[in-house]
Parts: sequence; structure tokens; C-alpha cells
Amino acid sequence: MMENKLPAKSAKRIKARKSAKARVMLCYSSEDGLPVRQVEGLLRRAGLDPVKDTYDLPVGMEIKEGMRLLVETSLMVVFVISHPSALSPNCLFELEHARALHMPIIPVTLQRGAVQHLPEWLRELKYEDLTGQPLEDAAVSIIGAVYQRLLADCA
Repeated sequence: MMENKLPAKSAKRIKARKSAKARVMLCYSSEDGLPVRQVEGLLRRAGLDPVKDTYDLPVGMEIKEGMRLLVETSLMVVFVISHPSALSPNCLFELEHARALHMPIIPVTLQRGAVQHLPEWLRELKYEDLTGQPLEDAAVSIIGAVYQRLLADCA
């Protein structure tokens, strides 16, 4: 089987996207479209640069390699927890890669009971519980957690 390698130009594009804004990777299930787009918008309005594997990978790129590259070029991962994302092999792949790199992971849960489906090491992380809250009201919690981690890493 022939391996589909990432063209050097595409890898440079992903890496070069770094800007003055802090780059934050969103780890989520595609089944959670609207809430994830809302979280993405909140992070953008707060001056951050959220990236998602559905939009920020070039067509033709090997998916797992692209996920690795997005994790490696981000400062942290915001994990949007729902039942589908908690059971997603792709989410687990991204999170395990972030963990191996000792990267901060900020879990935020959208659905009650979804956390129980996570591996033990993820269940042990403190998470923001956004169940039952309008996402706009939860913006302060999400953005506060992201900036708190950014400041802690700079200290």
C-alpha cells in the first residue's frame, strides 16, 4: 500500500499559520457541530486562534499525520466532551498525543454522563461543566481556563 505523505508545502502552511494569537486546537466530535462552532467563535472573539482538524488540514493529507501536526503546532487542546467525542477514536488519538507532549488539555463537557466514557487519566482532569448553561454564559469559564493555562505556562 502506498503511503500518502504530506507535501512539504502543506506542512509549512500548517506550521506557518502561527500568528500573534495563541493557537488552540479544538478536539471534538463532528456530531457536535453547532456547540463546537460556538466554542470556536468564543475563542476567536477572545483573541485566540482555534484550529480544527475538519478545516485546517489540506485535502489529501493523511488524517492521523495531520492531527499530530495540528496538536504539535498548538499551545493547548480544548476538548469538547460529549457522548460522541468521549467515544471517538480520533479524539482519543489527539488527546493521547497531546498528553505525550505534556501539552495542557482543557476539558469542557456539554452533556451529563459523557465523562464516564473517558479513559481514567482524562476523568482525573478538572473540567468545566457546561451542561445546562447557554454557551454564551459559559464563555467566561472557557476563555478564563484557556488564559489561566497560558499565563501559568509563561510563569
